[in-house]
Amino acid sequence: MTDISFIPYKEFHRVIDSTTDKFGKLQVISDMCRVNTLSAIKKAGSGHIGSSFSSMDIFVYMYFCEMNVLETGFDSPDRD
Repeated sequence: MTDISFIPYKEFHRVIDSTTDKFGKLQVISDMCRVNTLSAIKKAGSGHIGSSFSSMDIFVYMYFCEMNVLETGFDSPDRD
């Protein structure tokens, strides 16, 4: 059976630091998150792939463009 591995965190930073336009980066990050989602579902043996895949673009946009988690940190009580 085919093994699907996770895309490492450093690859996400490589995309974020690239000179590509903002929405191009978000599209690539969404696709990378879909691969990681597929890998997690496969490793778990079950999951809801449709809802995970269809909501990924919205989640990535909110996380990188609207929410303040990246600026304030995950442990901050003032984060979104």
